[in-house]
Amino acid sequence: MASEIPFTKQMQLRLQELDGMDEKRQAAQQNLELYQARMTRAYEKLSRPRTFKKGELVLILRRPIIGRHHGPKFAPNWEGPYAIKKVYDGGAYLLVDAEGKHQISPINGTYLKKYYGQNYPDTSQGYQKPKKRRPQTDWIESCDSVGLLFR
Repeated sequence: MASEIPFTKQMQLRLQELDGMDEKRQAAQQNLELYQARMTRAYEKLSRPRTFKKGELVLILRRPIIGRHHGPKFAPNWEGPYAIKKVYDGGAYLLVDAEGKHQISPINGTYLKKYYGQNYPDTSQGYQKPKKRRPQTDWIESCDSVGLLFR
């Protein structure tokens, strides 16, 4: 073939092409960094950091170790309440049960949410277990005493 390019010229063209690729790669990297910065700003604008103090009551997300939860269909997703015993750096918390007897290993704060129960106690006095409600009398007897049953 008469129109072949000499080997030295081929090497020069290849090096120029590789230099152009480096410029394109740098431009793509800059665009990626700008995009990531925009996404970070948008996320931080909408997100609220969750921090808890010692003595607050929280619920723990019930999560399976591997795969999906295979419990009953309508089982609750949260368990608790638990009291925060110690706050660690980095968002980890040491918890104890509501009575303060059983300690739970440290857990990440992303798996916690604040407990707003009907009987939400004052955290300065400690948690007091709500009183159990007495079961209602037999339904038929209560209806009969009011005169709702017709015989």
